[in-house]
Amino acid sequence: MQSDSDDEANLSSLVRAINEGQCVVLVGAGLTAPVSGTWRDLLFKLADSLDEKTEDRSASIGVQEWLGSSSGTLATSADYEAAAQFLRDRCAEMDDDLDAHVAHVLRRKGPSKKGSARAIVDSRKRMLLSIPFRAVLTLNFDNELHGPDTTASPSAYHEILRGTTAAHRWYQPGMPIFDAEEPVSPSQLRPVMKLHGSLGSPGGSVVLSWRDYGERLYRDPAYMTFLRALMSTHTFLYLGFSFTDTYLNELRRELMTVFNEENGEGGLLDAYAVLPDVSPHKRRHLLRHEGIKVISYPVRLHDGKQDHSGFDATLARLSDSCSPGGRLRALYKGCRILWLDPNPRNNSTAFRVLGITSTPRDVLPAGDQPVIRTVRNVSEATRALMDARERGAPYDLVVTHWGHDRGTPTHENAPWSVAEELLSTVSRDLMNAPVIVFCSPGNERANRERALRYGAFDLATQWFDLFAAMERCRGVVLRR
Repeated sequence: MQSDSDDEANLSSLVRAINEGQCVVLVGAGLTAPVSGTWRDLLFKLADSLDEKTEDRSASIGVQEWLGSSSGTLATSADYEAAAQFLRDRCAEMDDDLDAHVAHVLRRKGPSKKGSARAIVDSRKRMLLSIPFRAVLTLNFDNELHGPDTTASPSAYHEILRGTTAAHRWYQPGMPIFDAEEPVSPSQLRPVMKLHGSLGSPGGSVVLSWRDYGERLYRDPAYMTFLRALMSTHTFLYLGFSFTDTYLNELRRELMTVFNEENGEGGLLDAYAVLPDVSPHKRRHLLRHEGIKVISYPVRLHDGKQDHSGFDATLARLSDSCSPGGRLRALYKGCRILWLDPNPRNNSTAFRVLGITSTPRDVLPAGDQPVIRTVRNVSEATRALMDARERGAPYDLVVTHWGHDRGTPTHENAPWSVAEELLSTVSRDLMNAPVIVFCSPGNERANRERALRYGAFDLATQWFDLFAAMERCRGVVLRR
């Protein structure tokens, strides 16, 4: 087996790729298997569903002929596609709809979703969507993965491929988005593309059988072009993926040949896979012939079942290192932030991302979080800055709201807002920390010009814009 140090090196380089903002994750059934089951489980349950209508075991017997009677039976992806095709053909003979049976089978698994399996999958989903992947692609159609879902279509391909601002790196699912002057692009919100369809897609059609795969590949000529372009220009992470999808393996092999890759020396961007107990020969093969760097985890037996907690530990490492909160906490570890707003609860989202769950006047947490002091007006801010100077513990950042207009200025350069008053009345030797103005959308361009004229580092109107500005600001300070 590869050493832990090599796995750590691969994990570190993956973290860097994700934080650069151009990593795409391809999610397979392994992520949601504790509640959705395996492909084999699904096919046999579909057969049972059909047999309930015919009151015989013809569907189950047909699937068993392809996949064997034991879960230990070796079966290829072609066998699974053929078994699914058998079920689709059987439904056609019955004038029935296989996709309706898929929906029925997935819905009726409800009771098992209330236990530990449900908790594991919910945790995995939260961690996955906290990581700023450029896009989440999934072969699953069980509707476990949610987000700004998009079906495979030329417009969705264009949206993902054309690139976007860095805002998606600082967006977390559930983060409020204010009414912006310009619409927020779906690509900033990390789209979730169901490559094989989903039960919620138009017509509810899913890719399951041999013929379904053929139609997926050849009815939409842009589909394979999209995947080729994406794999050629983005770092890929395979997560919960078993590499049994023939056409995806062939596509990766094609790109390795085109780029003349060998051991990552041909120019194709790195790909990574989180896999259980990978043998040395398979690891070498994946690197040399698929261009995939393995991050391995051990699988142990627990109460007679396979324990994949190592998978969850790896996903947690990625979330801690790449999520907006994880990156901000690392950037501002041990720092002091002064936050001016008459209603501190307006900023609860930022406090939560920074690891702070309450909004008292003084927040003095232990651990990795920054120290935040909230003040309500310029006078309180001035006293806090003076107190910090006297104690020899200056602030590293000041965040202020814009504040309502303060009436007609007495002259052209007089302050109109709380932010401008703070910037213009507090001396620079007292407030030597950079200032970021955070306010609601509206007159953003004019307000930014005014804030910058008074010496602010930047002005932000969305949470992800604020966090991106905080990253840039800390980077400037650390480079000095």
